[in-house]
Amino acid sequence: LLRLRYMMYHKAAVCTLLFLLFTSFSVESSGKGNVLTIGLKRVQRELTVERLSALARMVKSNTNGNEQAVTLTDIQDVYYYGIMSFGTPKQLVNIMFDTGSA
Repeated sequence: LLRLRYMMYHKAAVCTLLFLLFTSFSVESSGKGNVLTIGLKRVQRELTVERLSALARMVKSNTNGNEQAVTLTDIQDVYYYGIMSFGTPKQLVNIMFDTGSA
């Protein structure tokens, strides 16, 4: 579980760095003060067997008999992504955005 969190954090950091590099070159080259906009798409996550079993393991590992587990559930459980293109020829990439609403 810790390794998975590290990999997700690392992937998010790389995507953020690529996004910042892309926007800095794009804004610098435009010169007219154009605004770069990225359309966001909202995706509802699916509750899979793997995800349920991972949640169950997490709850089980966080209790030791003297404590009661409190399970927090995100009702909306969604994430947002935008489609960006890089390079020549264009390569389309789905970039996930952290909205900071945790």
